[in-house]
Amino acid sequence: MAYIQKQLVFEESKIYFTDATSPTGRKEVMMDWEAPIMYASAQYVAENGGNILEIGYGMGISAGYIQTFSPRSHTIVEIHPEIANKANKWGARRGGVTILQGDWYSLTKEIGGLGPYDGIFYDAYADENIKHLVSFCASIINPGGRFTLWNPLPYPFGREEQKLPNAIITYDTIDLKEVYIPDNDYYTANVYYLPKIQF
Repeated sequence: MAYIQKQLVFEESKIYFTDATSPTGRKEVMMDWEAPIMYASAQYVAENGGNILEIGYGMGISAGYIQTFSPRSHTIVEIHPEIANKANKWGARRGGVTILQGDWYSLTKEIGGLGPYDGIFYDAYADENIKHLVSFCASIINPGGRFTLWNPLPYPFGREEQKLPNAIITYDTIDLKEVYIPDNDYYTANVYYLPKIQF
């Protein structure tokens, strides 16, 4: 069953769905311990304001942080209908926010039509089109624009330079030693390497 057909469970500290193949019996989509990572990601892409694109809403943690930097516009793309419903309710209370429901790769014309963007943050779950992400983002971001994405590895990716020869790529480390990270199947390291890609 595809991710968008999964019935999600929303708790205060996490979003997950049941999965018999997982040792815990569930797959986490997002958890609130990620807040320091979400803040650093939002700050990097949105601290200069402008037009911001966010692919993946999740628990809305990064969206809330992005809003603290008063972007000119904030476009959010969310594929899962249950999460998109929550994003729509959140966005309806804020000016300059556009919510697009669906697969970002199928919505490239709509997304591009709302750009170009000064900052892009990508954190989507189980995305089958991630191989197209870098080239698409490069085509819709302003010169000097900032792009970051969820890094599931406990070290720098190390291969973006081959895909983005004209971009400046650095990493910030986020210390998670003081963060309680509950059992999950997607990240357990005590340090996070934040990719900072500037076009």
